[in-house]
Amino acid sequence: MNIETILTPERTFANLESTSKKHLLEKASGVLAGAEPGISEQHLYSKLIAREKIGPTAIGNGIAIPHCRVECSKTLAALFKLSRGIDFGAIDEVPVRIVFVLIAPQNEANIHLEILAMLASKFGSPVFFEAVHGAENDIELYAVSYTHLTLPTID
Repeated sequence: MNIETILTPERTFANLESTSKKHLLEKASGVLAGAEPGISEQHLYSKLIAREKIGPTAIGNGIAIPHCRVECSKTLAALFKLSRGIDFGAIDEVPVRIVFVLIAPQNEANIHLEILAMLASKFGSPVFFEAVHGAENDIELYAVSYTHLTLPTID
């Protein structure tokens, strides 16, 4: 299954200006709430912030994968490549420039975890990592994601 089932070109942003983790999560909440009727932007933001309080979602090497489960009908994602790195509390202390935000329905814990594992693995691949960093605009960034990311099969 390809990434277009959860990520669209309209939710892919290259060279985004963001001043902080909170600012970025506010932007992501607005983008994702707009894609799913019935999700409040503020509720989604509070869920993402609550997840960050449990522990940072930065996985190192300038990458973060904020995620949460909410009352929604399907898994959705947004991808951001920041023009400047921001502090995401990464253990390696590298400022984050690539952020893949994932929300999943409350009852889909397994697929949520499988997608997170796939993303962590792909971002660890030098080929994908370099392709994401080399994308110069939204269209190129989405094309890289479409080409390299394959979702786990849903049973």
